[in-house]
Amino acid sequence: MTKGEEFVHLFKYWCGRLGLDENIPIHKDNRFDCHAAVVDYNNEKIRLIYNTKKLAKWSEALLMCGVLHEIGHLVNNLPYETEKEQIYSEYRAEKYSLNLMKINYPKLYKEAIKEFKHKLKKPSWEKKNPIHYKAFIKIKEYQ
Repeated sequence: MTKGEEFVHLFKYWCGRLGLDENIPIHKDNRFDCHAAVVDYNNEKIRLIYNTKKLAKWSEALLMCGVLHEIGHLVNNLPYETEKEQIYSEYRAEKYSLNLMKINYPKLYKEAIKEFKHKLKKPSWEKKNPIHYKAFIKIKEYQ
């Protein structure tokens, strides 16, 4: 199973396990400049887009964290218009992901924290991902 297939499988599994809609449209789009994203969650056309080339580079810990992060956006359903709203939404989605990982995947939880601590120290990651950086730097586990 490829990382893209695994991502989709885990996303559907966790949506079902958490009582969320398992039939959210999911689209592979390697033009997309992000690993994955729930888009249009402020309206009825909600869908998940993912980039297989970017997901292929992720470890199992980051893949699981990413799946649960995107589900965190669905659960929290926060506004995403201003930069402040985007930062808060990314913070809440990541905290949601970490909380579920800590309970269900303790080993992957520790690995994900280690990997994100390393990423957050890189100025290039901060420059490429300013919204995520501003959100993640506030997360206790990543400090």
